[in-house]
Amino acid sequence: MAYQDIDKRRTWYRQRRQKCKNEGICIQCRKNKSVGDRTKCRPCLDKQSKNGKLRRQRCKQIGQCLVCKQESIYKNHCSQCYLRKKARESGFNMDRAIRKLELQDYRCYYSGLKIDHTNASPDHTIPKSKDGHDSIENLRWVHWNINQMKRSLDEKVFMDLCKKVYRNGLADT
Repeated sequence: MAYQDIDKRRTWYRQRRQKCKNEGICIQCRKNKSVGDRTKCRPCLDKQSKNGKLRRQRCKQIGQCLVCKQESIYKNHCSQCYLRKKARESGFNMDRAIRKLELQDYRCYYSGLKIDHTNASPDHTIPKSKDGHDSIENLRWVHWNINQMKRSLDEKVFMDLCKKVYRNGLADT
């Protein structure tokens, strides 16, 4: 059942998954009863777990990214996949977050420092603690150290604080 249109494929998969769940059968082998509220039977879950462990071990041994099989640079990921992982963990759309980093020319939004997969950190301009949201408009890629300093301050308060520090001459020491 090969569809060219991704949306049709996703719809088909969702329908198949729901049908199997309603019937209480495994979505993978479609023979055995699924385990609890899961969609796979015990043999299929065990096989999936074993194959996943073997794949991760093989990738680590030969230095491949766990996601895309390119050369692993940092924590078993290539730089793009690692940045995507960071964006996803912060609640942002991964592809749009990477495009935002490219638009920033791989530079920190606040300091202009060059950033890469080792020191880039996604930042909520309006912090989630102050009713900020996970939209791409609320995303800024910043240097990790600067994001640690900013913490839960909003952008205006943080910039005012930086100006006060600079004016007092503490930035030169």
